[in-house]
Amino acid sequence: MPAKDTSAITKSTPATSVIFRCLYDARRAMTKQEVADACGLSLPTVYQGFATLDEQGLIEVGGDRSSTGGRRAQTFAVASEGSAAVGISLTGHSARCIACDLYGERIAGLYIKQPLPGERTAESLTAAIEDIAGAMEVELKQRKIRPIGIGIAVPSALDPQMGKLLNTSVLRLGDAELYAHDLTRRLAFPAGVFNDANCGGFSQVFPNSEDTSLAYLSLERGVGGALIINGKPFEGPRGTSGEFGHICIVPGGKKCACGQNGCLEAYCSSNVLSEEQGMTLDEFFADAERGVEPAKSVLDEYIGHLARGIQAIHTTLGCDVCLGGELSGYLVPFFGEIQAAVEAINPFPDGEPCAVHARHPFHGVPIGAAQLMIQRFIESV
Repeated sequence: MPAKDTSAITKSTPATSVIFRCLYDARRAMTKQEVADACGLSLPTVYQGFATLDEQGLIEVGGDRSSTGGRRAQTFAVASEGSAAVGISLTGHSARCIACDLYGERIAGLYIKQPLPGERTAESLTAAIEDIAGAMEVELKQRKIRPIGIGIAVPSALDPQMGKLLNTSVLRLGDAELYAHDLTRRLAFPAGVFNDANCGGFSQVFPNSEDTSLAYLSLERGVGGALIINGKPFEGPRGTSGEFGHICIVPGGKKCACGQNGCLEAYCSSNVLSEEQGMTLDEFFADAERGVEPAKSVLDEYIGHLARGIQAIHTTLGCDVCLGGELSGYLVPFFGEIQAAVEAINPFPDGEPCAVHARHPFHGVPIGAAQLMIQRFIESV
């Protein structure tokens, strides 16, 4: 991506920030007088704030408000479609890239998926991120949309102090050290690196998130998780909260990539249904839906293991468990079976299913990465 001045925010005053947040939270067009009343600001201050936001391209005219006799008051709203945050999700095989407008809605038609290099180093991974981000920038430019930031979701916990990825095995880097700044150093836009499950969990609660708490179970090549408390990912002091993939569900069972035996990830990774079966996920689930063996039996066993993991999370935390990640989209036709399997082993059944489905089953991770950058952007205005 060529370096250029991409600063979306000029020097904003505290009043300007209050005005922008008022319009953003309202999700509707408002007159300047309505904003002044809602924010407790004087009209001259509101006029100045609107001028600043207009200069930054963050507001647009919403039309005239009807009048009972005087001049019709003009309304304004957040120009949500003129800016976009980019979300990139890294897996063991590929990078997926989407774009969301300022309200966190995925922009239709903007999706790029590229394979990651087989012989992988930190340098080649950085180059791949630069390449896919550059391709998305071209797409956005054609639509006259301004990028405001890039969120990168990685299948690893991150050290909260140093930004070091604590587990690079899913990315096939072995024990190589990798830091967040390694992945963002070639990008011309503001960028952040986040745990992929935290991104997926955040996509379930953005933007009205303050009163929502849930456990998010990410089902991809790696099995991860996130704990969302009052709308925010809880990472814990070591950045490893929510690593549900390493709950032991079969003592002494299959070897996991983490080195332990019997982990949920060893039994509920997408590899169990694809690579270990010698077929793609599309092929496997096509057989499973038709009841073709051995796919149906393998899936039944998979659901049993998944149910044990869900039940352990729910019993420990007492909140809903949201199934997300790429694999969750394929599981939609079997969701009733999953819920029934969980309830059958739930020691505290209350008649309400504790397993719930993700809002964004296939693309929740990159969407959440983009939404986390949108949140940063809003807080910076």
